[in-house]
Amino acid sequence: MDSFEARLQFISVIKNLQKTLNTLSSNTNDSTNSKSPNLGTTIANDPVQFYLKNYRQHYEDFHQCLFDTASKMDSLDRLNVLLYYSKIISILKSQNSEFNKKVLDLHILPSLDRMLLLTLPSKDWKSLTNLEFCIDIFKSLNSLYDNMVEWDDSINFEKSCPIEEVSWYTPEVPGMSPQEAFTNSSCILKDRRAKQHYLYDYYKRNGLCNVPSSSSTSTIIHRMENDREKHKRRKESSWVLTRPSNSLLDPHEFQTLWNLESCNGLTKDDYKNIKDLNTIAQQSYLV
Repeated sequence: MDSFEARLQFISVIKNLQKTLNTLSSNTNDSTNSKSPNLGTTIANDPVQFYLKNYRQHYEDFHQCLFDTASKMDSLDRLNVLLYYSKIISILKSQNSEFNKKVLDLHILPSLDRMLLLTLPSKDWKSLTNLEFCIDIFKSLNSLYDNMVEWDDSINFEKSCPIEEVSWYTPEVPGMSPQEAFTNSSCILKDRRAKQHYLYDYYKRNGLCNVPSSSSTSTIIHRMENDREKHKRRKESSWVLTRPSNSLLDPHEFQTLWNLESCNGLTKDDYKNIKDLNTIAQQSYLV
């Protein structure tokens, strides 16, 4: 796969993150020795796997595409790109190789502040809906790198002034190293948190916030649908509960409820299924 094809495929991966990000495998592994994957299969299964299978030849192209494509998105949709970006960092860091360290230290990590600025742009009040999630991602990455910068949850409150006069923090110089990028990122997040609380206070005092919005109605509805889908998937993952060791379940409960002599009108297959369920139940009591 040449550079041009790699860029086109990676752009497609980024544009489809809202559909594929929730399908990421928790045990995604590097498969650098395998052939380049089929685009359709990769997008349908795991966008991180696409990156891992091709980044050794194209990590510079991928890095540029990530920011170029994200800059053309609505700020609400850039949260998916930030999450994708953070997952790539976590996986490359966990593999602990010299090549990965080079890619991380020279390309990916120094751009953390740029990625957060895309997700939380200056004077974009609606993007503050991304703030708490951005803070969680930053704290996770900071912890992954042994707390490269100090972080506290204190809030610097903005002075009372009209919304149009509020000044937004932007680093004078983008980060050139991981340390500088983490420092800038911390300042960005604290500034945006101050803006968020300023907006809360402004609403309490005035009852109305005349905040300009650059998002179309369709974009906002699309974001709401994505959030609804995320909540649905989270609920699906919490259906299995661990039974406490001091469970009060009666080992004979199943046999009492499914007494074969009292089950009239059942077929031979029904009886077989009941016995199978009984076997499973008895095994579970031993756990």
